[in-house]
Amino acid sequence: MGATNTPWELDEAFRRRFEKRIYINLPDATSRCNMFKLKLKDVEHEITEEEFVMLGQASELYSGADIKTVSKEALYMAIRKCQHATKFKCLPNGMWTPCSPSDTDPNAKEMGMYDIPDGKL
Repeated sequence: MGATNTPWELDEAFRRRFEKRIYINLPDATSRCNMFKLKLKDVEHEITEEEFVMLGQASELYSGADIKTVSKEALYMAIRKCQHATKFKCLPNGMWTPCSPSDTDPNAKEMGMYDIPDGKL
């Protein structure tokens, strides 16, 4: 048994060793929409139903593996943003969010932006 997304790259002698070949189509827009929902079901997000539909439509020619990769990368974007942030702003709920003013901006504290607070992250 074997699986590939690129059967044209396999050597013909290798492919001959398999008795059956089953072609599975790429998912349609509705299926891709549902895959995005499944990948994000355990994650707190603010994506609306309409935005999920737009994701499904925008991801034409994506396989399930592609959707998994894109979803994972999107989740890591917030972490990457925190890694490079130099200033943080306290939200009304007490949580801190990164922001990116210039380190030399004299109005940073007036805008509610502070250096990384010790023990807060």
